[in-house]
Amino acid sequence: ATDIRAMRTLFITGRILRRDRNEMERIFAEIQERLEEELDYYKEAANLEYFRRELSHIEGLRVPGTYGSLCTERVLTMDRIIGASLDQFLESATPEARQRAGTILAASFHEQVYRLRALHADPHGGNYLFHTDGTVGLIDFGCVKRYDLWWMASYARLALCIVNGDRVGFRRLSREIEVLCTDQDTEAEELLWRLAESICRPLRLPSYQCGTDTDTIPAELKKLAPEVVRYPELRSPPELVYLHRALGGIYAMLRRLEHQFDYADIFRTHANYVISVADGDLEEGSPVGWVPKSEG
Repeated sequence: ATDIRAMRTLFITGRILRRDRNEMERIFAEIQERLEEELDYYKEAANLEYFRRELSHIEGLRVPGTYGSLCTERVLTMDRIIGASLDQFLESATPEARQRAGTILAASFHEQVYRLRALHADPHGGNYLFHTDGTVGLIDFGCVKRYDLWWMASYARLALCIVNGDRVGFRRLSREIEVLCTDQDTEAEELLWRLAESICRPLRLPSYQCGTDTDTIPAELKKLAPEVVRYPELRSPPELVYLHRALGGIYAMLRRLEHQFDYADIFRTHANYVISVADGDLEEGSPVGWVPKSEG
């Protein structure tokens, strides 16, 4: 709590990022809520059991079970998952194992975001344990972000507009979820479009390989980021803080794995799923039905 107060004072009172005060207050409230949840091991045990059940259909993904009689608010007792860190895995992993691990990461991310609308929001390498055959253990569910159905469906529609090149829909939905907070500043909108196009490039192609010389997304984002903070009309709603943190963490691991995949197919299937649920065309909780093309 002391660290959060100090950081909040530095960024909001000091105006380091020169952002709207209300925007920063909402972001810090979101961060504080997630961090405080990480101190409650009863809640984390419940998260573990939920994700273990709901992600059990993803072949090759392992989530530890818990032992309720041995858990307290300050003690969490769970199965031990055997596996190596990403660094250790990459030292000897076969190309096939790398690809399998990457596909498991991509599949579990999309399932969490679009079907469960509940996200393991701490995606650093220490929370993933890799086996030699490419199977993946997922641990540490202290930081979980849950999403409203309407918001996630709007986010999916926005991403589809970007992929489809629909600037009119992009403009409308960017305002709807409060990423673009102006009706007139075309410079801010153009910058947001360039940023979005860069992020969504893998979703436009039938095959995209991360981590090669042709994967220029990190360099593009590094160039665009300083421009983005100059425009107060471009904002980050609290819902995006952990969603894009998780997306960035997964993408960083996919780059190191040099994963090649049809990200367009998995994205469209899951995005259309959450939209159909929001529209009442599908029952919530029904299976998405996606399988990798090479396996299906």
